Amino acid sequence: MITPDIVLAEIGRKYAREGARENVIHSRLRTMAESSQVSQIDEECAVMASSAYIEMDERAKKLKLNKPSLFDAMILGMARMTGSKVLTCDPHFRGLPETLWLS
Repeated sequence: MITPDIVLAEIGRKYAREGARENVIHSRLRTMAESSQVSQIDEECAVMASSAYIEMDERAKKLKLNKPSLFDAMILGMARMTGSKVLTCDPHFRGLPETLWLS
């Protein structure tokens, strides 16, 4: 399992917004990091993310969704670069071949 480094930041932000204590946030992020390979965004991934963003934005318009985030595009770019799947329930990923949908 691969976790893009930005996902740790995004999850940390979510817990902080919800009022979690800092030690709880550290503990949860540490568990994620220890349970997967944390991968950094590099130049190749950034290029993949830029084309993924354009594709996701076009799909979002057709499906009448809000614009996707750059985080979403970076995650999709990394999945494509590594041949991985994205485990999600985010509607921006629905129907993409890289998606494993959570119900």
